Amino acid sequence: DCWAVGGGGIIATNNGGSSWGPEAQTGISDLQGVSCVNAADCWAVGWNGNNVGAIVATENGGQSAWTAQTVPSAAGYNIYGVSCANPADCLAVGSNSLGADVIATTDNGAVWTAKTTPTARGPLNAVSCPSTSDCLAVGYSPSGMDVTATTNGGATWTGQSVAGLGVGDLAAVSCASTSDCWAVGSSSSSSGGAVIIATTNGGGTWKAQTLPTGVAALNGIYCASLLYCWAAGSSTSSTGLILRTANGGGIWKAQPLPGDRKSLGAGAGANTSEGGAGEADSG
Repeated sequence: DCWAVGGGGIIATNNGGSSWGPEAQTGISDLQGVSCVNAADCWAVGWNGNNVGAIVATENGGQSAWTAQTVPSAAGYNIYGVSCANPADCLAVGSNSLGADVIATTDNGAVWTAKTTPTARGPLNAVSCPSTSDCLAVGYSPSGMDVTATTNGGATWTGQSVAGLGVGDLAAVSCASTSDCWAVGSSSSSSGGAVIIATTNGGGTWKAQTLPTGVAALNGIYCASLLYCWAAGSSTSSTGLILRTANGGGIWKAQPLPGDRKSLGAGAGANTSEGGAGEADSG
């Protein structure tokens, strides 16, 4: 069971991707991220067309219409990413007039509350919460603190430097444990390109990983374990691209794709805590 979101709404598959179908309409004009903790409980985030963040949820895998949840006014203009550690505890990130924005729920979305916002940084694009306390969020920061982390469920945040790794803007993050995380995004090089960075100590240190040739952009990543990860984006030939590693990023290889896919982004599968590699709405 997997779900994908975008400007066209929500689509889902229950046969491993052999076929996809639309979910009931949500009333949300643009969905940016989705998180499913099992085959029934999912949350999708975005904005409602009035520059106001929005969240919808399902408790039956989308068999009936997704239900809108009340978002605090502090949620700002847009919610870009969401990650749920279990069916009760979720954290979402996005942007407001001051930069980054964070909200969270501990009761299945009945109540979302604003959390302490990381300072001196731009919008947050994605978040991964391997536990109810530990989350890593990524985006862009002029100071090089493109990653920010919490160990207390968002009460406080600490910036993590990726300076010197050639990182421009980080688009997605996935943590296989509280120690091991991977993030993808754009290169700071004037010639463009993509980056994958990884940590094995909860973000204490980050290291760049080597990409194969022909990678133009990376927009999404999902790590199922400490060894296996998939990253999605586009190639220098303007086709969709999925990279896979079976050794924690020591070697990344492109996987063959069916048909003529364009840029790939993010989606979510059952039993995952954040968006994984999938097809973006842009294609």
